[in-house]
Amino acid sequence: MSTHKEPIFKETEIGPIPEEWEVVDLEKLIDFSNGKSSPERIINGKYPVYGSNGIIGFSDEKNLAQDSIIIGRVGSYCGSVYFSNSASWVTDNAIKGCAKEGADSNYLYYLLQTLNLNKRAGGSGQPLINQSILNAILVQAPPLDEQKRIAEILSSLDDKIELNRKMNKTLEEIAQALFKRWFVDFEFPDENGKPYKSSGGKMIDSDLGPIPEGWRVSDIRDVVNIVYGKGLPTDKLSQVGYPVFGGNGVIGFYGEYIYEEPQVVIGCRGAGSGNIRQTYPKSFVTNNSLVLESTSNSTIDRFYLKHFLHTIDISGFVTGSAQPQITIANLCRLNFLIPEKKLLDIFKDNLLGIDCIQTENELEIQRLSVIRDSLLPRLMSGKIRTNS
Repeated sequence: MSTHKEPIFKETEIGPIPEEWEVVDLEKLIDFSNGKSSPERIINGKYPVYGSNGIIGFSDEKNLAQDSIIIGRVGSYCGSVYFSNSASWVTDNAIKGCAKEGADSNYLYYLLQTLNLNKRAGGSGQPLINQSILNAILVQAPPLDEQKRIAEILSSLDDKIELNRKMNKTLEEIAQALFKRWFVDFEFPDENGKPYKSSGGKMIDSDLGPIPEGWRVSDIRDVVNIVYGKGLPTDKLSQVGYPVFGGNGVIGFYGEYIYEEPQVVIGCRGAGSGNIRQTYPKSFVTNNSLVLESTSNSTIDRFYLKHFLHTIDISGFVTGSAQPQITIANLCRLNFLIPEKKLLDIFKDNLLGIDCIQTENELEIQRLSVIRDSLLPRLMSGKIRTNS
């Protein structure tokens, strides 16, 4: 009969860790070096170019090998951590990190995420982190085989999250292509199943230019009710409950929801101003977003509404320099194109399946993210051990 052996912990400068783990300076695990000025960026470049805030373009030049780490060096993204599976170029706004012998690069990527690097930055006016600060940080170092097992658990969750994101991006491109063909190029099927405009369909003048006969341009207030989301203190957020949408997407979870059905929202304050998103079923929307609620007498649904807004330069409705914002009054200046209801119904039928898959993928992303974020500190502290 086998017996379960309880793990033994030892006290260290960074707190209790498993007795077979070590405490070392970060420089013993990672070779840090500064990036260099950005090379010429091209649309179809082979390698991603990383700045302080992640990928900022592509180039045919590289200065970092694959499976390496990038750390934001300066500015508001100082201390942010990225991992590149491919070779890349790192600019002088970031620091390169390569795993040394006896260390696993994937493990180090997750370890760095637990160190709150942004709070270790120096500089008064402009936050800055350098190699000296990084090298001196004390960290836990499990044996290499355990590093690999920890990284495998966490990366398997991230891989599934990334797969869902890529699938949703492809589905969104399909939906946008259909919208463009029907409602921008006006090549929707006519009564004979032929492309309307190129088959001689009648066009009429409007404030938005020529549009198909039977369509009209209206004030956006005629088709949606624009309201602010509700205030919610950040200390009320948790990792369970209903998704809470801020200006940049989901920011946490809460025990109550405002909307039973998905809504189209636009970020209206700060860096998220102008971001157009669709919420999930049973969601809470904060007052950092405007909610575009369909009115009872409107033929416009969220499927058409979201894609129509993506054809608009929303930045034109943003005001304020120190604190960008979109007010209800600003957005009410938007002219809205209203097609015939029959065509809107057909468009909705075409998108229902795509929307269902996208929603399920997004909800799974949220669930997996919560699991990953919960496991990360416990795996890194040794409170959860991996099997050999």
